[in-house]
Amino acid sequence: MPSASSTKNPSDSSSWCKGHHASRGLHETVAFDNDVAKGLELTNEEETLTLLTAGHSHAFTFNGYPFRGQSILGKSPLYGKDMLPHTTVMYGNGPGYKVVDNKRPDSHKVDTKWKDYMQLSAVPRDTETHGGEDVVVLARVPMAHLFHWVQEQSYLAHAMAYTGCVRWDLRHCEGRPQHTNRILITTTADDRNSAPSQVPSISLGTALLAALLQ
Repeated sequence: MPSASSTKNPSDSSSWCKGHHASRGLHETVAFDNDVAKGLELTNEEETLTLLTAGHSHAFTFNGYPFRGQSILGKSPLYGKDMLPHTTVMYGNGPGYKVVDNKRPDSHKVDTKWKDYMQLSAVPRDTETHGGEDVVVLARVPMAHLFHWVQEQSYLAHAMAYTGCVRWDLRHCEGRPQHTNRILITTTADDRNSAPSQVPSISLGTALLAALLQ
């Protein structure tokens, strides 16, 4: 249950968030991991390219030297120069900005692990923004070697089309059994999890790729 301090603050309501939420975002990461595991269970790694990526990052950071085993949603063992605690995870910007008269709120008695607690942010904004980091792309055979180092987003469509035997150089597809032309695409969409789907390369998935590459 949330503490009395957190329930009295209307800004701690779940209705504030339009971009990202620390507790729910981390739980969705676990759910997404389970989705990927299920997709791998339902496919054959020798005939299905599994590609895992996302559209963007968030202005979200871990900080504060937490102790081993401490909840990531808890508070740092180190206080700020104002002798007030701060959470281990924080936002670079967003509605969590709570500085009043140059003072941060005292969170000693606030349950920061409550699912609707709003982590602090450094810059006041109505909504939190995306971050600027490069987004990781993880790939599993076949043709996983095509996805490495830093690539432009547009490269992914071309590499997927090549793997699925769509469009140009198809010499690597000669003699390949039809059932091997499959791509498993797993991604996050608009900050929500998408369940993995097995897409035959001759169906809608690669048809869309072909249309994009024309």
